[in-house]
Amino acid sequence: MQKQNGFTLIELMVVISIIGILAAIAIPQFSAYRDRAYRAEGHSLGGALREEISVYYDTIGMLPENNKQLALPAPETIRGKYVSAISIEKGDVAIRFSDTINSAVGGKVLRLKVAINPDNPTGPLLWEWINPNDKP
Repeated sequence: MQKQNGFTLIELMVVISIIGILAAIAIPQFSAYRDRAYRAEGHSLGGALREEISVYYDTIGMLPENNKQLALPAPETIRGKYVSAISIEKGDVAIRFSDTINSAVGGKVLRLKVAINPDNPTGPLLWEWINPNDKP
């Protein structure tokens, strides 16, 4: 009897099928993880402007119309790795994602929408995140 070295065809097919199943599970999860990372940068950069807008509203009594009223630089200069511009639009913060990212958020706008509580107009401002994939 001669001793054989190596794997049988069945063993190789089992290993390849296991790798295929793991890849089928991992790839969608990675895509969702990547989209969350893109949005996290937008939340971080845009969320910092909430305090600026709140102070402006408390001081002036109205919401800023644009970046210039808030003494911010041009929207294209406020950017990050995935964010191409951040602008103030009638008190709302519009975060534009870069067109170069291949993702569900690439080229879209994440909004931080401001609202004034009608029951307490001198109270704190209310904020809501509007994701770029949400239906209007």
